[in-house]
Amino acid sequence: FGRAFRDLIHPQDRKKFSTLISGSPEAMDPLKIYCRIRHFRRLSHGIHVKTNAVKFTPFMLRFSYKNCLVILATPFYSRFKESCEQIKDATPFVLRHSADGLIDYVSPESIQYLGYLPQDLIDINALHLFNQNDLPYICQLYQDVMKNGSAPRSKPYRIRCRNGDYLSLETEWSTFINPWSRKLEFVIGKNYVVEGPSKPDVFSCPSEEFNNIIKAMQKPTSKCEELAKQLLSKRSQTLNSILEEAEKN
Repeated sequence: FGRAFRDLIHPQDRKKFSTLISGSPEAMDPLKIYCRIRHFRRLSHGIHVKTNAVKFTPFMLRFSYKNCLVILATPFYSRFKESCEQIKDATPFVLRHSADGLIDYVSPESIQYLGYLPQDLIDINALHLFNQNDLPYICQLYQDVMKNGSAPRSKPYRIRCRNGDYLSLETEWSTFINPWSRKLEFVIGKNYVVEGPSKPDVFSCPSEEFNNIIKAMQKPTSKCEELAKQLLSKRSQTLNSILEEAEKN
């Protein structure tokens, strides 16, 4: 008691939460958002905050307003119980990206499989999620999709979870062409998970080694890091060239 609810929200999600509740009550009813909420830490843990890891759990928050604002919080849990679990009844989720490869929509069904909240992936290049060894096959898939407008369910390929590990999924692809400009607007993938990651808790933090790799990729301070960025840029250009060629045809 006595704590602001906003203080329990993960710093990355506070802006979205604050924007929502700053609107009119009528606009909130009904509404829902996805955010991470901090676990309660007992007084016995002491006041040395930096020495105690803070744990967050993702929730779906539903807002309703009558005499007061009511927030119903529903937690998300990892879909996987064991390492490399075989999945036969996966709920499909949709991932959509624009013609330049930037993700602009992720369905909430993906949360339990990938560990990301939808807003985590918005404006991220889809190529960042794919396993590098699967890129040749994925490029071939894009060529088929661009040529035919859609593609049947693919063979399994790997996509990265929030914990830094990879799961395997199969995808049904389709595209949307603007009828006026006749240009490609976006590519849609309906995804079916077939095998879980080796680390079943997709919400766990990535390993320190994985975090160091990501940080190194973001700092252009050495030739190796520049080369890594050039390779990623080259892959992006390859995907863009496939999409542009399909538009011409």
